[in-house]
Amino acid sequence: MTKYLLFVILVLGNFYSIAQTAEEIVNKGFALQKENKIKEAILLYTQAIKADSTYDNAYYYRGAAYNRLSQYDKAHKDLSKCLGLYSWHFFALYERGLAHIGLKKYSSAIYDFNHLLDMNTNFARGYYHRGKANMAYRNYTAAFNDFDRAIQINNKYAPVFVDRGKTLMKLNKLEKAEDDFTKAISIDDKCAEAYYQRGIVYSKSQRTEMARIDWEKALSLGYQKAKLVLSQYRSE
Repeated sequence: MTKYLLFVILVLGNFYSIAQTAEEIVNKGFALQKENKIKEAILLYTQAIKADSTYDNAYYYRGAAYNRLSQYDKAHKDLSKCLGLYSWHFFALYERGLAHIGLKKYSSAIYDFNHLLDMNTNFARGYYHRGKANMAYRNYTAAFNDFDRAIQINNKYAPVFVDRGKTLMKLNKLEKAEDDFTKAISIDDKCAEAYYQRGIVYSKSQRTEMARIDWEKALSLGYQKAKLVLSQYRSE
């Protein structure tokens, strides 16, 4: 009996040591990722997985890193592995939802964000990205509701106003869309897409000179889509 207990203690001690080692490697990888050294971080996450293939966070961090590189297939594989090891991993669900959007699997993204928001009903980014998935799925009313909820939680993030404005345009509510684009600009006066989209609203309501000013501002901020509409405007 004593020998058996010693064996169990030894096995558990070795397992704990391995897990700690994997965690330490992941922490080093994350430090690199914060410096935007994502490829180098991935190498360390891979090393952590080799040290302990059951450590869920190693797959999570590597999957999230692959998302940053737009390598969505690899991200999806890692994040699914993480969730297989720990199905309640909140941020793995979030990142897999992003991977699904990157893969244009919008219904799967919505499924992940639904689960995520069941776990935390006040997670603004979850509503925001579910809204983007619904927008891509052309479910504009659901997208509007998601963006609206995200804004109720955090009204200081310009892109969500831009996306709600774009949804309002799809719903033919141009005045409210214009208000959202203007709000986005008030939050971030370098939000190029807000100027571009507000220019579209101005154009639709025959305010062509105001549209031109907004498009030129968008182009000056690097928003290349504005170049096409400006060329069309100048040729008229």
